[in-house]
Order: sequence, then C-alpha cells, then structure tokens
Amino acid sequence: MLEDIGGEWAVSSSHPMTKEHYISFVAYVRDSAAMIYKMYPEWDLQFIMPMYRSGRLLWFCTEHGLLYRDIKP
Repeated sequence: MLEDIGGEWAVSSSHPMTKEHYISFVAYVRDSAAMIYKMYPEWDLQFIMPMYRSGRLLWFCTEHGLLYRDIKP
C-alpha cells in the first residue's frame, strides 16, 4: 500500500514476512538517485520515504523475485 501523508509516502504491505518467504529489500529509483530500504523476515513491512515527482518502487521477494510499480504524486 502506498499512501500520501502530506509530502511523504507511507509504504506498507500485507505480504508474508516469514523466514522462508519475505521481501528482502525495497528500493525507490528515480532519474538521479536511488534509496534502498532493507527488510527483515518476521518484521512488518512498513516505512516512510520522501515524495519525489515520480519514480519506480522495486521490491525483491525471496520466492517470486524482483517486482516493481511506477509511482507519481
């Protein structure tokens, strides 16, 4: 889930976060920079990141591989 919270993005997911099946990292990539957020098994997947004009949110699932979503404010 991606939610605008007044100039920032609140990112969360109900994806399984077990030791065998979890999202290892989430990255936000835009034209001139990239931010990487490390995730850990058995922790909730939620964090807040700055809002930029547009970019791509990528995440790596240990079972399904690399996935992405384009985002815009």
